[in-house]
Amino acid sequence: MSLIRAVSTVGGLTMVSRVLGFVRDILMAAVLGAGWIADCFVIAFKLPNLMRRLFAEGAFSAAFVPIFSELLEGKEGDAARTPLERRAAAIAFAEEALAMLVAALVIVVSLCQIFMPWVIYVLGYGFVSDPKKYDLAVLLTRLTFPYLLFISLVSLMGGVLNSLHRFAAVAFTPVLLNVTLIGAMLWLKDAFATPAHGLAIGVSVSGAVQLLWLLFACRREGVSLSLRLPRLTGEVRRLFRLMLPVALGAGAYQISLFVDTFLASFLKDGSIAFLYYADRINQLPLGVIGIAIGTALLPKLSRIVAAGDDASALASQNRANGNGCGGILVDSGSTGNVLSANITDANISPGILVAEGGNTLETNRGKDNSGDGITVTAAGNTLRNNVEDTNGGHGICAVAGNTDAGGNRGTGNATPPDVDFDC
Repeated sequence: MSLIRAVSTVGGLTMVSRVLGFVRDILMAAVLGAGWIADCFVIAFKLPNLMRRLFAEGAFSAAFVPIFSELLEGKEGDAARTPLERRAAAIAFAEEALAMLVAALVIVVSLCQIFMPWVIYVLGYGFVSDPKKYDLAVLLTRLTFPYLLFISLVSLMGGVLNSLHRFAAVAFTPVLLNVTLIGAMLWLKDAFATPAHGLAIGVSVSGAVQLLWLLFACRREGVSLSLRLPRLTGEVRRLFRLMLPVALGAGAYQISLFVDTFLASFLKDGSIAFLYYADRINQLPLGVIGIAIGTALLPKLSRIVAAGDDASALASQNRANGNGCGGILVDSGSTGNVLSANITDANISPGILVAEGGNTLETNRGKDNSGDGITVTAAGNTLRNNVEDTNGGHGICAVAGNTDAGGNRGTGNATPPDVDFDC
């Protein structure tokens, strides 16, 4: 599957999910409102999702997909193994990772269920003075926490399918989450003491639904993972080594998201819910472009790098830049760079923007950018053999004092001349 098609698939289904998520949040605001019950549910919903983003979708996926893709593609110079042997090795690694993941999750979920009052004591300390809120937050979080087990396994299955370039089934899983939660609010809101009880149960049920969906998708692709006894094999050790820096890097950001919840727990009823609703509006467009490109690009890059094709890896990464909102930026203070053989198409900005001198741009190609193909705003750079066509501004727009070393050209750009070194 081509990168553009993969990004379109993931981005399109992510957009469907985001719209349904917006509907879910509107319905949640209507059913739960923005009072103390909503505050308790938001904490119960955020805790398993924090751990999901930190470990399952964050560190685990970032480490699992490159190793799985490398085994599937074969390491550089490994031509002795047949495709079937490489696929078997990749699936064996997935089963090893599954065994360790299940063991770790069962322990974590069990401990959190036992010690949930202390967990809420730390995360929502402001609730302690109100036993009614505190007890409800503990109960709802216990109801939602099995979601972590299910969704972490979904992350593993999704990594397998993405590595096989089967993006649609994985991108559809958040749709199932939102549909399940919408159903829970519509049909379970009066079944328990509060509507939040039914919604919390719906969270865990949605995790099970997503897992069943991806199990079916994996079987359809001929992948059926067996549950082994956990073993710390060489590849599993490597998985943990790769996970650690990602977890540390993502941890600071994810934990900071709980600081606002902790502080808001001391404020009047509804404060946590208001923050949640505001953040959901902010998150609405996030996954449509950025996450879609990252999801589609990681397996492709992993397989290309495993094959030792660095040039193709660079081209794929540069092509991904062109499918986003910006191209390549050389900021002020960055000098001595050589920008070579980059492909920058269809950016909502210049394809390449250079704001410092002392850099070399050669054999770059770009087209259909909304601004210039290449914009150089600082003197002292050297440009040669760059081709920029059909851009919204100049092909190449460089201020005086830069060197045209020859071969720079362009056609069909909106602003003449196509190449201007006195721009």
